[in-house]
Amino acid sequence: ITVAGIESWATEPAFVQFVADDLRAKLATMPADTKVLFTAHSLPQRIIAAGDRYPDELRATAEAVAAAAGLHHWSSWAIAWQSAGRTPEPWLGPDILQVIDDLGGAENDAATPRGVLVSAVGFVADHLEVLYDLDIEAARRAAQHGLDFARTACVNDDPTVMAALAARVLQAG
Repeated sequence: ITVAGIESWATEPAFVQFVADDLRAKLATMPADTKVLFTAHSLPQRIIAAGDRYPDELRATAEAVAAAAGLHHWSSWAIAWQSAGRTPEPWLGPDILQVIDDLGGAENDAATPRGVLVSAVGFVADHLEVLYDLDIEAARRAAQHGLDFARTACVNDDPTVMAALAARVLQAG
């Protein structure tokens, strides 16, 4: 069997547009003072130290989506990691729950609504680490701080994104 790899699709235009469109729609329902957090599954630091490009890929996606959605760097968005393993070795951070704690602890006028919008761009489908870690744990943590919470959709089987990925496979073959 001949195998051809796809090096990266972190900035695939159809993927970026899918996320940016949903992000803009969700932001329209959130308070004006909402921080967007782009997330992916954390990894042990040793994997990154060995040269894995995973954090760079997440940053490339986050920057492309933020630009497409009209967000300003770091003033309205950041990167957080989720689902770190329960091992003694260090994992990529900051953890999303810590970021939410930091946002909730920041000085603010209690009369001014604030929110957090999570975009799990490191995941292609809704599954346990999205549905539980974000929709339950992260949402609960945000609520404890009085922050509105929402999450953008995962790609799942979006036909436009699937067609773009299929085209990449055909080009590589």
